Amino acid sequence: ASGDDNTAILLIDGTYIYIEKSGKYAFQRKSYSVYKGRPLVKPMLIVASDGYIIDILGPYLANGKNNDAAILNKHLSKKQCNNILKWSQSNDVLVLDRGFRDSLDLIDSLNLRSESPSFLGKGQKQHTEAEANTSRLVTKIRWAVESANGRLKRWRFLANVVTNTQIPFIGDYVRIVGSIINAFRPSLASDSDKDIEISQKMLEKSKLVINPLKEMFVKSGKRILSNKMKKMDASDALPGFPVLTEEYLRSLTFGIYQLKQAKSYSREH
Repeated sequence: ASGDDNTAILLIDGTYIYIEKSGKYAFQRKSYSVYKGRPLVKPMLIVASDGYIIDILGPYLANGKNNDAAILNKHLSKKQCNNILKWSQSNDVLVLDRGFRDSLDLIDSLNLRSESPSFLGKGQKQHTEAEANTSRLVTKIRWAVESANGRLKRWRFLANVVTNTQIPFIGDYVRIVGSIINAFRPSLASDSDKDIEISQKMLEKSKLVINPLKEMFVKSGKRILSNKMKKMDASDALPGFPVLTEEYLRSLTFGIYQLKQAKSYSREH
C-alpha cells in the first residue's frame, strides 16, 4: 500500500456463532441480534492477506451497541492489553468493510492507515470512477478474511447452534480452531509469477480519471440505459464478434475470481 516491503496489511471482519436462547432474560436481551433475528455472539478475525489468522477478538455480545466499529474501537482503546498495537508499526494498513466507518478517525489517530470501500454521498446514485476503482482495490484482497471466517465454520461445532453450557468457552474454542487452521491448512492465497504484473496494472488503471465507455456514450448523445437483460443465444450474437481467449479474460479481470463468478451472475439475470 505504501511501497514499503515492511508494511503490514491486516484484514479485519466479524463473524457469527449462533447460541441457544438463554433462560436469563438480561443475557437473552444482550445476545439477541435484531439483524439476524436470533441470539448469537460475534468473534472478530484479524488476518493477513494470505488468510493467516493473526488474532481473534472476543467473542462479543450481539446487542446493538456492539457493531463492528464499536468492537474494534473498544479493542484499539485498550492499549495496555492490545497485542496488535504492540506489534504494528506506523502506516501499517487495516483493510475494513463499510461497517467500520466509525473507526476510521481512531485508526488515523493511532498512526495506522485504513482502507475501505467508498460510500455513496447524499443524493449520489453512483460512485465516481475514482471511488469505484478505489473500492475494487480493497475488495480484491478483502476476500481473504471472509474465506478465513468460512474456514472456521467448517468445524461443525461452530457452524451449528452452541448449547448454553458451552457459551463461556466459545472464545477459547475459536482461538484453538484458528491455531489448528494456521498450523495444518494451506494458505488461502499463494504467490504467483504474475502477482506483481497484475497489481501494477490495477494500480495504473485505478488512476484513470476518464471512463472511456462513458465518454463514448456522452459523445454519441445516447442515454446510458439501466441494467436491462435480454435473452440471447449464439445465433443472436453480433456478427464478427471477437472470440475472447481465456488468457485475455484473465488479464481483463486481473485473475480468476471474477471468471468463477460469471456463470452465477448470468443465471441470476
